[in-house]
Amino acid sequence: MRCTLHMPENLLGGAGCPKGFLPVFRTERTDWARVGEVEARALDDGRKQASWLVPGNQGALETALCYPYGLEELDALAGELGGAFRRDAIGVAQSGRPLARL
Repeated sequence: MRCTLHMPENLLGGAGCPKGFLPVFRTERTDWARVGEVEARALDDGRKQASWLVPGNQGALETALCYPYGLEELDALAGELGGAFRRDAIGVAQSGRPLARL
């Protein structure tokens, strides 16, 4: 199944799509996984689209557009914003990694 996102440049991290723009997804039968490849396309009217493939026929599908992906990227972004935001831990993932918010 192909998922398509219209105007990805309106999302944080979407301006450089597809570089560094790798959504995650899960289905009723699979755990969260990062998509393998994102295809960017410019339409004739100047709008952009990003699309990616996910397994079909596996029940309900959830997609998350996560950016930044890691704590280092989040810290770098917070620094670029001149101290207007800070990173806080809001929990721990099943893998033991901290969950952060900006």
